[in-house]
Amino acid sequence: PQRASNLCESMPFSMVLLTVIPGAGHLEKAVHAQLAPTRNTDGKGREWFRTSLPNILHAVACALQSNANVNGLASSATGAE
Repeated sequence: PQRASNLCESMPFSMVLLTVIPGAGHLEKAVHAQLAPTRNTDGKGREWFRTSLPNILHAVACALQSNANVNGLASSATGAE
């Protein structure tokens, strides 16, 4: 919630926080890397991306899947063990 509040401070709109994934803050860079081609380069909103919610959710899911520890269970990059 604090991160969402900080991101909204300079924007003329409010955000609605849909979910929090505890302990996954380190995956933000991976999500940003996947969404990089859609990054907003205009004005102050460089933390924002011009893409659809399904594309954002896909980037988050890919980052979580590639993480060594998903839902408390060790997994490989392919999910097969």
